[in-house]
Amino acid sequence: MAVKGENSILYVWDGTAYLPIACVTTSQFQTSLEQVDGTVTKCDLNPEPRAGKFTYSWSFDGELSNDDTKASYDFLLKKQQAKEIIYWKEIETTETATSKTQFGKGMLTSLSKSANANEMITFSGQIDGSTISSNDLLLIHNPPTTETGGQS
Repeated sequence: MAVKGENSILYVWDGTAYLPIACVTTSQFQTSLEQVDGTVTKCDLNPEPRAGKFTYSWSFDGELSNDDTKASYDFLLKKQQAKEIIYWKEIETTETATSKTQFGKGMLTSLSKSANANEMITFSGQIDGSTISSNDLLLIHNPPTTETGGQS
């Protein structure tokens, strides 16, 4: 079954919960795999290339929001200025059920804001990283402790 773009929601961890990116208008997820040349030896003058580092870029555009239950420009700017690791999740749904959830961590490498007269203020950002998973990476990297009783 096909999934519409409006049914793919990107969330960012705020320290207590995953907040959806505010009023997303577009998002694009792109992966790449570095190709590393094989090592030339006396026995192999023409080695096959091998796989190197896996990376991704997730770019998004949204409309500014003052709703504290959403990750908008000001929230993301604070994360970027603090040079924090961004933990995110994306949930894709069909008309009937959740079809896929993926998690990742990366850096908010770019963020911009645009304010045109007579239009909504918009913002754009990009998260770059090398780790995605079907398991919540926040729990893997920050397991609950008996003192906190939950995620940190």
